[in-house]
Amino acid sequence: LFTLALILYGLRIYTRIFPTFKLASTDYIISVAVLFVVTGFGCSMAAMRYSYGRHSYYVSSADQTKIIKRIFITGFLGWWASSLARISIGTMLLRFQISNTWRVVLWILISIQLGMVLTANICQLLLCSPIRANWEYVPNAVCWPPIKTQIFSYVYSGMGVCSDPIFAIMPVVFIYSLNRPAMERVLMGVLMALGIVAVVAGGMKLYYTNTFAIGADLLRDALPLFMWFRVEEIALVASSSAPFLKSPIERTLNRLGI
Repeated sequence: LFTLALILYGLRIYTRIFPTFKLASTDYIISVAVLFVVTGFGCSMAAMRYSYGRHSYYVSSADQTKIIKRIFITGFLGWWASSLARISIGTMLLRFQISNTWRVVLWILISIQLGMVLTANICQLLLCSPIRANWEYVPNAVCWPPIKTQIFSYVYSGMGVCSDPIFAIMPVVFIYSLNRPAMERVLMGVLMALGIVAVVAGGMKLYYTNTFAIGADLLRDALPLFMWFRVEEIALVASSSAPFLKSPIERTLNRLGI
């Protein structure tokens, strides 16, 4: 899925640059999201290198510190990646000929995404004081109680679950409302169905938030939740790039005589 998302993003940027340069704000926004996804992927691989996913008993304290620090960074970037991907979809839809009511709705949704990611980052930075106490032992450190962290996770994941269907399905509705050939609309709908993966990932996040909260083995129990966060981010990037493949699809269909 990560490779597919990068391919779709690459094709999107290519079609926006050649044969004429027409990059817009939505392209720059998704580019920043992709940068965060790639950086987060690198941090994830580094955490795996230190045995992230194994039982904590078999991982040294030094390696546990390195793992948790990289998870912390990945989470910080991941929230921006998913929100920016949704915002990119929203700004793309604003370019359609839509009613003022829809425009107001889209701007409200975009504002909510900005509010979500800023709140998430602030809460993450406030989880422990000093901040480095999130990944290493610090004498006299003050951290949120587990129940408070769990409530925050539920609220954020719940808002994500509500947001993903809107941003994943709304472009399909707009595309099918356009006066385009049936075959082209079907193909675009299939590509946009990648957004459904993000919806499923959001639901799985809610489930594993509870599993993680009641687990005692941090490195082992946190892995499923961590992975579903990454799946959601990548799926959102992929689905946000799919509509821009309209031109390549048209050319391919013309060559096939369809």
